[in-house]
Parts: sequence; C-alpha cells; structure tokens
Amino acid sequence: GTNGVVLKSVGTNYTSANDIFLQPDGRILVGGGSNSNSGTNFLVARFKPDGSSDTSFNHSGVATFHLGQQGSSDYIGNVALHENKILAAGNSDYYSSQQTQNNHRILMFRLLEGAPQFTPVITPAGPINGCQGTLVTLNSNQTGNHQWYYNGGVMPGANNAALTVNISGNYSVEVSNQNGCGISAPVSVSIHSSPPVPPLDYSGTPYQFSTTPGYAQYTWYFNNSVITGANSNTYTPTQAGNYTVRVTDANNCSTTSAVYNLVVLSTTELQVGDASLRFYPSPAYGLLNVDVQRASGKPLTAELYDLGGRLLHTQLLNRNHNEIPLKSLQAAVYLLVVSDGKVREVRKIVVIN
Repeated sequence: GTNGVVLKSVGTNYTSANDIFLQPDGRILVGGGSNSNSGTNFLVARFKPDGSSDTSFNHSGVATFHLGQQGSSDYIGNVALHENKILAAGNSDYYSSQQTQNNHRILMFRLLEGAPQFTPVITPAGPINGCQGTLVTLNSNQTGNHQWYYNGGVMPGANNAALTVNISGNYSVEVSNQNGCGISAPVSVSIHSSPPVPPLDYSGTPYQFSTTPGYAQYTWYFNNSVITGANSNTYTPTQAGNYTVRVTDANNCSTTSAVYNLVVLSTTELQVGDASLRFYPSPAYGLLNVDVQRASGKPLTAELYDLGGRLLHTQLLNRNHNEIPLKSLQAAVYLLVVSDGKVREVRKIVVIN
C-alpha cells in the first residue's frame, strides 16, 4: 500500500474488516462486512503481499454475498484457510420494525475456487453508443446475487440484474446463484460529448448567416421548420423571422444554436472608400441600424440632415453594428451623409415615427 496502509471501500455506506489471515504464500485474507442501503453482506477480500487486490480471487480480489434473510445484517467474524479452501464464520442478524420477528444466526461456510460454472450474458436494452445525456441500460440474463464492475473495479451498490449508465467504459457483471457463479464478458459503452453551441453570424456581401465549419451535417430552421436544401455552414435568408442551425458531428451528436431573430430584410447598401455599409430598416422607426465592414481603421462619420439642409445629428461609426437614434424626428424624408474624410456619400432615409 501507501506508507504501509491499504484503503478498500466496497459498500455504498461503509466497509468493515473483522478478521485477517496470512496465507502461507504471503497473500492476505480479510473477512468483514459490506454495507449498502439494502443491508450488510458478507465480505471476503484477498490482497497480494504488496497490498494490491489479488484479482485471481473472484476476478476482482473481493467477494460479497448475502446468506441471511432479506434485510439482515451479515458479517464475517473469523476467516481462515484449510486445505487451500477459505473458511469463514460470522453472524446474520435481523431486526423487524415491530421487534416481533428478530433472529440471530451463526453461519459458517467454505469458499471454493475454480472455474466459473456459467457465464452470464449482458444484453443492452438499446444502443450502447450515444451522446451526452443518453442512458444505456444493461441487463443480466441470470437471476441471483449480482455485482457490477466498471473498468474492472467494483461498483458499490450496483447489485441489481439491470444497470443503467451514462458514462463511457467497460461494464461486466458477476452473478452467483444455486447453479454456481460466473462473470460476464465486458460490454463497452461509448457516450460522446455533444458539440458546443454553434454561433450564428449575420454578415458578408451579400449578407448571410454563417456558423462553425467542419461538422458532418448542418440543418437550418426558419420559425422552427426545416429549410429544405440548407445543409452547409452558411445560409442566405429570404425573409424575416427566427433562424437557428443544428450541427451534427461525426459521432451523430447534435447541438442547436440560439435563435437569431432577423427583423428586417429591407436594406440599403453603401460603399464609402474601402468601407461597406448596410443601413436598415427602410422606412425607419425609432432608430436606424448601420452595419460597417472595412479593412482599415479610418474613421467614418454619419450626419443626418433635413431636406432644408439643417444638420440634425452627427455620429462616428464604429466597425460592425451602429445605431442612429431617430425618436426625436418627425415623420419625413431625411438625408444620411457618410464620409471617411475624402469620400462622401448621400442617401435618402424615410422616417415614419
């Protein structure tokens, strides 16, 4: 062990060691009890001289079983070796809720080592490959006492004939009943992570939706309905509404983007020097959106005039999205002037406040 100490937990609540026996070959036998919510079971564990579990004993180095009545507390008090067979003695105590059916039994038994008398078979209730959130149920074809294992280690409390899991790994089950005992071949379960939520960008010339490239499949939706033929990482919308995209990776795991509410498609394109601008909606109500794409960092200025030539508003335009307030204006036609200091472009804006 570590610094001369070995820690071994078997039950879901606690594990007790009541006796220890040193075999002639140096291996160490431990007898005690393993407690879970359903009661306490007899426990026999065997360790190698270095403190590691002796997996030649019962495949895992540990054997737990219940010989008393249902709900009793079974635990080993003494363990020994006779003619190379493990002997154990202990108690099985049962206390009824009304204290009318209490009983206390002394039990002695011998463990035989040998080849399993049967091989349990695990049958999955469905696919054993899935995506994050998938539950896989594994069923044993045997009745009796069950102990499930995950990647070769004991799963505390996993003692039913069926096991439901959501983690990738190798699962096997050990069963003992009146016909003998045995352990199944492992079943490999694969649970894959879902892709991250895909971003939705609306930009370009012409403007279009785009998301992360490289996925196996893309499905675009308009107002929760599939858009026929939209199966790449870009899509050019044809009408206003709610858009989403679902991406599917090579493991067939999918994630859907957040909703992008495309409010208006009535836009005006404008080129000022190396800057491409798009302003909308037209007509405008409350504010005017101005989207700017440009290669250089040269500042742009937007000026709003009435038809009489009176300057009403001046604003610097940043790269990407800008908003020009219109709430203080009367319903009328105005002139939007955009300049980079050298080039000056003018467009009419209809305001319907």
